[in-house]
Amino acid sequence: MTQPDRRSMRASDSDREVAVKILNQAHSEGRITLSELDERLAAAYAAVTYADLDVVVADLPVPRMPGAVPAPSSAQPLRLNAGFSDIKRDGFWKVPNHIVASTAMGTLKLDFTEAEFPYGQVLVEASANMGDIVLIVPEGVTVSTDEVKTSMGSVKNKLGYAASPAEATIRVTGSAGMGNVVARYPRKWRFMR
Repeated sequence: MTQPDRRSMRASDSDREVAVKILNQAHSEGRITLSELDERLAAAYAAVTYADLDVVVADLPVPRMPGAVPAPSSAQPLRLNAGFSDIKRDGFWKVPNHIVASTAMGTLKLDFTEAEFPYGQVLVEASANMGDIVLIVPEGVTVSTDEVKTSMGSVKNKLGYAASPAEATIRVTGSAGMGNVVARYPRKWRFMR
């Protein structure tokens, strides 16, 4: 069964409220006029899908829009290739809005526990041929793995879905050939990360 495209998924009341906050902020900063604010607020409250909400805020800075596709940045994506070895990105780091992560037979760990999310949304293009790509995230960060294709590998999202708007959203696309793509919380004991 194929997963629905995110843009066609139905928006929740909390998603609409986030869009309303973005619109009010844009008006207070002088980005849109009062009449534009009124028009866009009406459209935000009437929005049925994420695509409807995307249209309302498409030309505005959107730091934390739930489910939104990250806007492309001028910077090149962060490219991490574990090949046949292991790579771990951890500690404090500023997460770009686009990461290309690949591994042949090694393990690539992206530990977001102490990371800063300046863009709010992150796109991770994963390619786990025979190795593993592991995303370790703190509370308040959601991970969507619905767009990862599998053949002989597996996708394990151990996070569930957040009921309230997330501090950041990581959208994982790509494939797990014979490898695995895993999203999980950090283990309780730091040395077991």
